Amino acid sequence: MKAELRRALAQVWVPARPFGDAELERAYRADYCAQFAAQRRLAIVLGFGLTMAYLLWDYLYSAGDPLFQPVYWMVFGNRVATGLMLLPFLGLALRQRFERDEAYATAVLVSGVFLSFLFYCNGLLIAPYPYDYMYFFMGMFICVVFGFAMLRLRARPVLLFLGLCLAAAVVTFARNAHLKDESPGGPAGSIYHWVALSFLTTLAMIGYVVGNLLERSIRASFARARQLSDSNEALRLRTDEVERLNGALQDAVARAEREALARSQVLAAASHDLRQPLHALSIYSAVLLSQPSEKSMREVGANISQLASSLGTLLHGLLDVSKLSSGAYVPARQAVALKPLVSQLCEEFRPTLAERGLSLRCELADVSVKSDALAIARVVRNLVDNGIKYTEKGTIAVSLRQDDDDMVLVVADTGCGIAAAEQSRIFEEFYQIGNRGRQRSQGVGLGLAIVLRLVHLMGGTIRVRSEVGQGSAFEVRIPGAASQPTLAAGASTLVLDAATDSGFGGRRVFVVDDEEEILASTRTLFDSWGCETRCAASTDAARLLFDDYGAPDLLIVDLRMQSEATSVAMVDQCLREHGPFA
Repeated sequence: MKAELRRALAQVWVPARPFGDAELERAYRADYCAQFAAQRRLAIVLGFGLTMAYLLWDYLYSAGDPLFQPVYWMVFGNRVATGLMLLPFLGLALRQRFERDEAYATAVLVSGVFLSFLFYCNGLLIAPYPYDYMYFFMGMFICVVFGFAMLRLRARPVLLFLGLCLAAAVVTFARNAHLKDESPGGPAGSIYHWVALSFLTTLAMIGYVVGNLLERSIRASFARARQLSDSNEALRLRTDEVERLNGALQDAVARAEREALARSQVLAAASHDLRQPLHALSIYSAVLLSQPSEKSMREVGANISQLASSLGTLLHGLLDVSKLSSGAYVPARQAVALKPLVSQLCEEFRPTLAERGLSLRCELADVSVKSDALAIARVVRNLVDNGIKYTEKGTIAVSLRQDDDDMVLVVADTGCGIAAAEQSRIFEEFYQIGNRGRQRSQGVGLGLAIVLRLVHLMGGTIRVRSEVGQGSAFEVRIPGAASQPTLAAGASTLVLDAATDSGFGGRRVFVVDDEEEILASTRTLFDSWGCETRCAASTDAARLLFDDYGAPDLLIVDLRMQSEATSVAMVDQCLREHGPFA
């Protein structure tokens, strides 16, 4: 019970505490100031109007009372001064700052109303008894009521304002009793003054309690509103996050469905290209079994070699597309000097270009880029090879330049060109223009699909410009270009042709693989070339070959034999122990 009483008394008499968070307190005061700005301005206007209305009151009473007439003009001047004094404060209240700055607004209001109270105190001293208490005490009462009601001052400013008013009233009453002999003397006069002062004191106490309770109520409402606003904002953010996640999930599902559909389409397209050479291989195998003559073996062997090459190209393309699409391939980031790299790649195609009667024009600037050398080489090879396939006469042009921070590679041809309707599809798997019969001489339709994936993995872009009958130009942009090349990366690849004599006779070759069929076929191939071939089915067996026979001229290792790390570690160890191969 006592605790509840103490809490109730504290609610009434203890000023409302500011919020613990300074930012929240500033927001509350700004909201409080904006909320009551219009009411405060109206209060100042009403105060001016009431002050001017008392002029008529003074005139009516002075006209019939000779006691009042001698001081009428002094009272009139005090009334006018009181009203005019409010006008500057009204001007200050009309500023925008009055709506935003609570400290400024409080200073304007307290100063204006307290000065008005002092003018009423002066009027009480000027007016004769009993008009002083009849008229000017009422003005003092109005100032106090305005201070805690109409002006909506907060608890602490109300306490300051009412304290100043009571102090001024005490001094005024004492001075008034001293100046006017006609005031009631003795106990009656003292009681008269004390009753007036007690009335103002009681009114001030009521005003403070009302102001304090009003501020507590407004603070509680503001805290609830801010809490509700924060909850709504948190809910909105959560809703946005859920919507974002739902959108990402829908995008992921749609992407997965597209990829699944694309895989199905790829497999459907690849099945035809796989079945044809496999069917041909089965026929050639039957021919060899039925007619194993030297003539048939040479003819059929050449055809089988061509079919195996086509199958290898197709399978390698499918594996490359799968690896690039699954994210298993991560491009290396190293400085690559592009001019020697692209120049070397262009030289590889000169024999093919000469056979087809095409010319090659290269315009290569000294540019380097921080990217994957092998990926760039694959992009250049595929674009040049694509241009050769679709160009019957004219030129293949390869240019290389730097544009700000981008490396720009352009491969152009004077071939048949690409219709606008088909330019968006040429990067699809197995999509080929003018090859509805799926002739293997024109490739399998995976080159540009691989180019697109490699360019995107390197953070670049690719676009095509083409007109039917005017040729095509593919422009590749890869970020990270620099004008000072720091590393010339070789991109040549050793290609062994099983159908020709490669000049490997007498060379010592080690083959390491855990597949017996691979070991047997590879050994047969190199033995047919006159090589000294030794095989190992594990990395431990391969180390024994190095220990027994030393370093070979050529080492062929299955990278995925047991694990990639094991194969690479074995090669690194052999290089350290036996030195570079011949």
